[in-house]
Amino acid sequence: MNILILTSLFPNPENPQKGVFVYNMVKAMKENTRFVIVVPVPHLLFTHRSTRKEHHDSFKKNLIGTLPNVDNIIYVDYPFLPRVFHPLFSVFLYYKLEKLFSCLIREKNFDLLHSHFLFPEGIIAAKLGKKFSIKSICTVHGSDLNIIARRFYWQPFLGYALKNLDGLTFVSQTLKEKFVSQILKGKECKNLNLTVIPNGFADWITPCGESTDKHLIKRLREQKKKIILFVGNLIKVKRPDIAVEALAHVRRNRYDAVLVIIGQGPKESEIRTKAAKHNLREGENLILLGRVAHERVLFWMKEADVLTLTSDSEGMPSVILESLSLGTPVVATSAGGIPEVVLPGINGFLCRKDDPIDVAKYLIEALSRSWDKEKLKESVKAYAWTALNEQLYSYYKRVVNLE
Repeated sequence: MNILILTSLFPNPENPQKGVFVYNMVKAMKENTRFVIVVPVPHLLFTHRSTRKEHHDSFKKNLIGTLPNVDNIIYVDYPFLPRVFHPLFSVFLYYKLEKLFSCLIREKNFDLLHSHFLFPEGIIAAKLGKKFSIKSICTVHGSDLNIIARRFYWQPFLGYALKNLDGLTFVSQTLKEKFVSQILKGKECKNLNLTVIPNGFADWITPCGESTDKHLIKRLREQKKKIILFVGNLIKVKRPDIAVEALAHVRRNRYDAVLVIIGQGPKESEIRTKAAKHNLREGENLILLGRVAHERVLFWMKEADVLTLTSDSEGMPSVILESLSLGTPVVATSAGGIPEVVLPGINGFLCRKDDPIDVAKYLIEALSRSWDKEKLKESVKAYAWTALNEQLYSYYKRVVNLE
């Protein structure tokens, strides 16, 4: 089966860790599924790609070398302006992709077009699928439904996509139920084959820290500090500020804990300001590692005493699956599909959104317990991509009428 993937959620030279869950999904599929991956890379209007062509080509070659079932990865740069202007620039992207797809389809017969994220990829996939007579599906990840779908300027495009897509997959049951109740509003949409295929985790990757990570872990252990880990983009919806405030409350309860944050984003300066307000010293009580390689993220998950996720909105965050798969408990808000995985008292705790005191309460509870690591690992065994790949392949066959 030949699959054409359309997604901006994929590693690129500017952000090698972007969309690793889509990368892992592709890597987990067996050799009988071949992929060509088209990756739109947006850049703000009047700005240009920062990486040199040599680096870009080298990155692409190395990435393809790690994916034996991928025939090509094609990066497509396009300019955009955010918010209300985004649909306009998505039209430009469509015409750019139309020319590309015309060439690709002349070279190979594709069975299916699989897009990730409704806006704009899902909408563009619906139109391209119709134009080139290819079945098209889209995976809904969370923020595309929880946040973007509510914006008035996307509504007409969403209606078009729902009429012309052949299927939608959702990364959690909660997300699917929300779509049915709030978007379909109980109406039947016969052309749409709806299913849930969770975000999985790559169970073949070995955690690996650098020497600096190992020295830092050793120092923290010698100081008998508990390690609270936060992994995610430092953006508003992820609420890293709540994690910082929760740490302050934990320390007031005489727990000598340190918050290690892995990720980058516009909220980084706010985090530093809030930490200073609560007398949390960077390097001592708060450690900002920035964006690091996936193997290093897993290393920190394995070494941490607890992972916390304080988001206001989620789909099915792969970080909680990865953490539990390594035997580290999770304290997270009851956002999106998180309650489908985090079972209070069994593999972690659920806390209220926008409530650092509640987060701190359950962090203290998690840090006070002795957890059975093997039971934590067992709780997410079904979410490994090596277990989910058959489910996805079966769905592919169902959409293209092969079963």
